Amino acid sequence: MDSSSSLTSLLQCVRRREKSLLVGFFVVFLALNLATGSRSPTVWTDEVAYADPAINLVESGAFTSTAWEVQRSSEHWAGNVPLYPLLLAGWIELFGMSITAVRSLNYVLVLAGTGLLWLTARRIDAMDRSVIRLLFVAVLLAGYGISDTYRSGRPDMIGFVLVGAGGFAGTLSSAGARHTLALLVGLLLPLSGLQFLPYAALLCGLAFLWAPGQIFPLSLAAGGGAILGGGGLASYYWYRGVWTDFLQSITRHTAAGQSIDAKLLDLPSLLSADPSYTLLLLGALGLCGARARRQGRWPSLSRPAVSYPLTVAVVSPIVLFVVGKYPTYYSWMGYAPLVFGICAAASTVSWSRSEALSGVGLLLLVGGIGLPARIGVSVLQWDSRSYAPVEQVVDRHITTRDTVFSSYQGYYAAKERAGAVYLPKYLWRVSDTKAKELRAVDKMVVAPDRKEVWTNRLGGQWEQMARMQAPERAIKSIFGRPLAQPYDLVVYTQSTSSPK
Repeated sequence: MDSSSSLTSLLQCVRRREKSLLVGFFVVFLALNLATGSRSPTVWTDEVAYADPAINLVESGAFTSTAWEVQRSSEHWAGNVPLYPLLLAGWIELFGMSITAVRSLNYVLVLAGTGLLWLTARRIDAMDRSVIRLLFVAVLLAGYGISDTYRSGRPDMIGFVLVGAGGFAGTLSSAGARHTLALLVGLLLPLSGLQFLPYAALLCGLAFLWAPGQIFPLSLAAGGGAILGGGGLASYYWYRGVWTDFLQSITRHTAAGQSIDAKLLDLPSLLSADPSYTLLLLGALGLCGARARRQGRWPSLSRPAVSYPLTVAVVSPIVLFVVGKYPTYYSWMGYAPLVFGICAAASTVSWSRSEALSGVGLLLLVGGIGLPARIGVSVLQWDSRSYAPVEQVVDRHITTRDTVFSSYQGYYAAKERAGAVYLPKYLWRVSDTKAKELRAVDKMVVAPDRKEVWTNRLGGQWEQMARMQAPERAIKSIFGRPLAQPYDLVVYTQSTSSPK
């Protein structure tokens, strides 16, 4: 059997077993992330800020937090993404409050969103080759920015699921089912994160250029759901007396007060937000340019399944950056449609051997710097990224009688042991009520180079009890980009001579 026949047989096998291969890939993906998730990244700010209200809801039945600067520990939490901690609370009830348990919710969410996009591609024949659909899934999940997001404990993957559900809604044959799902997506968007509202509006607005008749009723359903969801959220926070707190929470996430001219001048910085996005975009342009020089024309981009997602991929980062911000953990909003559009385009042409090899090499590079690199770092510095030493130090020196001020890195260990835990953002705005609460703090778990900052705010004299420090050889960057800092924590106790 020659190589051409072998390749044909392989492609036929992939076509017949596509669903089984997809499930197998998802299982491997889950296994790898569950095995390494607690190592990369090390515990950090945003993860704790959104996990704390969920953990408090499970432990005490109160949806409160000591990780939010604008609220007291007794107030109902009024953050900008309430759906995530509510979902996380149910998840913690099932799987516990370990780092892996908390982060694993996002692993399931990103698979749900990816599965919806895969279904959408099949239903609209956007990618009519099974092997390309599977490549789409692999490259999407392996990307630098999206892997940073779903491994970091942030709430963004709920938005990813809703975007996938919105795309899937457009493929349903029943008008009632289409509009009901679009309404549900719109209803949940304000509860999932206000940053998803301009993104969803952009998706709908651009879609009008290709299918106005179909998009108009879907947009009305989604928009009506968003109005209901936003109104319900506002009413609920108003009823709870924390509407002002909510407004203060979201103000710092907008572009209010920023110079639009300065933002426009800073547009080139978008290229560094997600290396996978930049490499894929430039690499695809290079391959298309090479084919155009050889054949005298560019590959056709006329299919909506190609031109629409590629337009979204280019326009959405620029718009979101100008009106707000576009950090790495938002970059899936450009990366996912870019991968979709390029894979849809790739399925419409015949590739020469050299083009196919170049394309596969590009995809390996794009995906390799994301999830595989993170797993590699986790394995290479397995011991230095372990959370067990932090837990051991805290277990030996903190009891349920203690009230602890902790850095984010020490949060899980301190929360498991202490009677109460306060976090850095809680000290950003210290009212008289907060100051009275904080007088009870008798232990600190913080980095030694931050001790002076926090003792100046807490007052009193503090003595070192124990230190946990990762080895100096710990890897702190990859491809020139900084990684989450290794653990370096000291347990301090307030001197008995210090006034309370």
